Amino acid sequence: MKIHDDWQSFGQVTAPLYLAVGVFDGVHLGHQQVMHAAIADARSHDGAAWVLTFDRHPLTLLRPDVAPPILMSVVHKMRVIERTGLDGCLVTPFTRDFAAQEPHTFIENLCAAAPSLRAVYVGVNWRFGKDRAGTIDRLRELASSGGFEATVVDPVYWHGDLISSTRIRDAVRHGHLDDVRAMLNRPFTILGRVVAGNSKGRELGFPTANIEHGCEILPPSGVYAARVALGGSVYSGVLNLGSRPTLKAQRTSTPMLEVHLLDFTGDLYDRELEILFVQKIREERQFSDAQELQQQIAADAGEAAQILNARTDANFF
Repeated sequence: MKIHDDWQSFGQVTAPLYLAVGVFDGVHLGHQQVMHAAIADARSHDGAAWVLTFDRHPLTLLRPDVAPPILMSVVHKMRVIERTGLDGCLVTPFTRDFAAQEPHTFIENLCAAAPSLRAVYVGVNWRFGKDRAGTIDRLRELASSGGFEATVVDPVYWHGDLISSTRIRDAVRHGHLDDVRAMLNRPFTILGRVVAGNSKGRELGFPTANIEHGCEILPPSGVYAARVALGGSVYSGVLNLGSRPTLKAQRTSTPMLEVHLLDFTGDLYDRELEILFVQKIREERQFSDAQELQQQIAADAGEAAQILNARTDANFF
């Protein structure tokens, strides 16, 4: 999948362009339905299926006081979107100038940049333009004059309620990861890069990778059995999400994510890992000293290995 950040990239698409548009935080089943509609029509008309999304959630710029925590970084979102089979993606920088466009200006600029545009696909709640003035009805009017079709894709429900990014955030926050998996149609994962730590885990005999990630919403603190994707391989792991309460010098005010790979040796620094929370083992707690902590980590690693060996989801990609 080609990824661009300039609207002029649409000019390179000579085949009929079928475009899914949205924020798509989480790329849940409802988002996937919008994308699959674009893909299906593109394939039946020898066209190209693309997605237009943004480099941030619009509310982080327009209303930071009420902006929701994001489910995934932009890089992670691109990885997941690529798995849908789309041909291209345009990640638009969401700026104040961009947000100030009137609805008709947004569509006029889109048509000018994408002369092969044949159809736009959105969800039922999509709004566009200054002050979200662009409604679905307005989109249909502008599509008619712009020479393309506007397709509004039906929402997806699970257990009787609408699947939404808000609902998924709430499920992640409360640790209902099986529910999250169902609404995403894939496991909940976090993509992040390994950064330098204090090597305390190595001193205890369990070297850990400290993960710097762009995901703002996290499951509850605790110790988890985990799957960890590195390159083309998947490893077993035990991770700790929390504040490191035992070692006073290492305590943090914000949750830290660190993972020990059970079946890997080598340097992970600056490598990119995708981490799947498989099952919570216990709550994070404070131990009397480093030796007691070391003994508990060994027990956690053993329990994680048992949990993961009994499961069949090693190839979760």
